[in-house]
Amino acid sequence: MRAIFYLILIISAYLIIKSLLEPRPRNSADKIRSRTRAADIGSDMVQDLYCNTFIPKESAIKEVISGKVHFFCSKECSNKFKAKV
Repeated sequence: MRAIFYLILIISAYLIIKSLLEPRPRNSADKIRSRTRAADIGSDMVQDLYCNTFIPKESAIKEVISGKVHFFCSKECSNKFKAKV
């Protein structure tokens, strides 16, 4: 019984120390930056015409509409923009 108690105590201490040592984002902009893939850092950003979100050009959905190239964050935004035009 003591062994189980000590095991739970050691695991709890480990998890607490681990959570204290991990850097945490301070605000929402830091959270967004922390989610950005390493390949996207420093890449060109384009704006989705429907939802106005900025996304890396390499991961954006590219559509040619009326002879112009437009970029979208998702297929849903692309379809909604086409329906609006």
